[in-house]
Amino acid sequence: MLWSSHVWRLLLLLLACCCAVASSPSPALAADRLAIESVVAGFDGVYKAGFWTQFVLRLKAGPEGAQGRLDLLTEDGDGVPVIYPADDSGVIDLAANATTTVRLYAKAGPQRSEWHLQLRRPDEDQVLWSQRLNISPPQKATRELLVTIGPDQGIAAAVNLVKRPEEVSFLLAGVKQANELPDRVWGYEGVERILLIASPAGIADDLTPPQIEALEKWVLLGGKLILSMGTKAPELLAPTRPFSKFAPGNFESLDSLREVTGLANYSGAEFPRRLLADDRRPAVVKLAKNTARVELEQGGQAGNPPLILRQMQGFGQVTFIALELDHPTLLEWKGHSRFVARVLQLGGPAADNLAAARSNSITHLGYDDLVGQLRAVLDQFPGVTVVSFTAVAMVAILLLLLIGPADYFVINYLNLPRTITWVTFPLVCLAFCLGTWLLGRSAHGNLTRINQVEVVDIDISQNLVRGTLWTHLYSPHARSAQLSLRVQGSGELWQEVQGVADWQGLPGAGLGGLASPQVALDASTPYLISPPGRISVIDGLPLRTASSKALSARWWGKATFTPDLTPLRYNTYGHLAGELTNPLPIKLSDCLLASGEWLYRLEALEPGQKLQLSSLTALNLESRLQRRQVIDTKDLSTPWNPTDTDLTRIMHMLMLHDAVHGPKYTGMSHRFQPQIDLSQHVRSGRAVLMGRAESPTASLPLEGLRADELQAQTWTWYRLVWPVQDRETDTTTASSKSLSP
Repeated sequence: MLWSSHVWRLLLLLLACCCAVASSPSPALAADRLAIESVVAGFDGVYKAGFWTQFVLRLKAGPEGAQGRLDLLTEDGDGVPVIYPADDSGVIDLAANATTTVRLYAKAGPQRSEWHLQLRRPDEDQVLWSQRLNISPPQKATRELLVTIGPDQGIAAAVNLVKRPEEVSFLLAGVKQANELPDRVWGYEGVERILLIASPAGIADDLTPPQIEALEKWVLLGGKLILSMGTKAPELLAPTRPFSKFAPGNFESLDSLREVTGLANYSGAEFPRRLLADDRRPAVVKLAKNTARVELEQGGQAGNPPLILRQMQGFGQVTFIALELDHPTLLEWKGHSRFVARVLQLGGPAADNLAAARSNSITHLGYDDLVGQLRAVLDQFPGVTVVSFTAVAMVAILLLLLIGPADYFVINYLNLPRTITWVTFPLVCLAFCLGTWLLGRSAHGNLTRINQVEVVDIDISQNLVRGTLWTHLYSPHARSAQLSLRVQGSGELWQEVQGVADWQGLPGAGLGGLASPQVALDASTPYLISPPGRISVIDGLPLRTASSKALSARWWGKATFTPDLTPLRYNTYGHLAGELTNPLPIKLSDCLLASGEWLYRLEALEPGQKLQLSSLTALNLESRLQRRQVIDTKDLSTPWNPTDTDLTRIMHMLMLHDAVHGPKYTGMSHRFQPQIDLSQHVRSGRAVLMGRAESPTASLPLEGLRADELQAQTWTWYRLVWPVQDRETDTTTASSKSLSP
């Protein structure tokens, strides 16, 4: 008995040791290998779902040090896990207890998603260490992210005065230290507007060259920069300083604020003159050779410099405020918040348009943004039939009827023995299985299919090019795919090409939306998205049988052709005049030219073809895109159908949504990818030529797929942005300065 009790104690001890060994972390995944001391996602912890953002992490190695490559793990819009490996800056080699700060970039998944930081061997897939990041979830994808750089007194109060629906309201984030700003342009992807106050209390002097370059590219590719500057202007706007590229003219001198009439009228609040003591007058920047539109005059004498200037730069815009918004005199003024609130809305959609879109939103379709309607159209593939639930239910009912009552009555009618059911039942089931398989094959086909829409934008005055493509991939069989972004003409038509390929999100709370709380029901192997740059790859993308995947890509660079730039001009009637030339070696068909309130039909343009615009008829832009008709003496628009599959019409509305009061007309918003909308360029004295091309410029080809296994449909639009000469001042609205793309 004593011997037996010793045996049991020994067995229990061995069992406890085995459990302890099994539950303890292995040396390769030891928790003390690396520690996260701090992490900041986005801008002061604020970032949006469905957009690339930055992560600044402070890491400390354990007692054995840490070596390897860092990557971030989260999920895409479909709930599939995705890995974002770091570039060379994310490779660490830390001694014991050493610390370092790293900056990583990744695309945020749905609002429900979580983040994990992983450490891997540089040349292997083995995970050495992993930890969940304790950060806030991403914000709604359709909100307008406003980032303030430097002082931000009174900005929050101004934002609260801007009345917008919650889904498209301002999302405010403040940056007080320069090292919190991205050094890559894709770190700004989710940012629509930046307010930079370059005052003595600001941090403009602390920005590094890579950070300034990233800010320049962001503006050129569609960002809206609000630059407030006063006493620092002589230093920051010197010809050799990078900030001089943002100014709509050359720095001439500093003046004192002499008149407050313009400020009072602009804000609707009185400006007491007692605040303008000689030692308290804000400095006003005076520029020479101004090339921008004056948004606010100072008032008083004609020689007083304007206070607000706005101009297009590349595909973005710069609003230059010629005084410091954080000046004590302005902060003491009760109208400061109203003034800033109006400035923040310059160059953006009207608030009543946004409200109209929200009140008429089509939520029962699963989307209320135009990008959602585009996605619904691209998800329809020729040769692929969607089998409805009703059809499946009818087939199931038919099967039950055949193996039940029908089998019984047929056996009785033919006087067959009941035991024959053991033969008829498996035969009927086998026939149904074969029929279902044949039906599925005929409905889904055996070809891989691709639907792709592409928009290529070219700024003629700066030889800048950017491309955006939406690609929907259908696979009849389960596979793991590898895709890479390829741009035709790279090195010939386009130089210094960079880009990114990734998944395409769906804004909203519908099924598969970025705000949907639904999680993936099955586990998938993570796939990899390489960092943006000259080579962009999606590796190991899991594709399920008879399923589709929504992908996207963006690319940018410099156009190599140097067209004979003869600025267009306005005639005395406000219509376009001059000679327009197609500078591309590509034929453009179904061409439209938009500027101001007018639209011109050009039909087709051959490569190098010249056209006199005086021969064209000016049509009303809004009426044509809304397809207005006169019915019983009434001018009526053709109602917008949110289920319409007319791709050309959808793209025209995406390209010029705000210019034709799109939110009111369509009842839908355009806030997920608003940079596609060039309405502000059309309104700001530029001309935009839109035309179709036969062949795509960029693509996401699948590796290892034969040509006879693929069926592709592509639609490509080119948009060329031309400067237009003002008929009064005889100057072009394009900036005379050039930013490096």
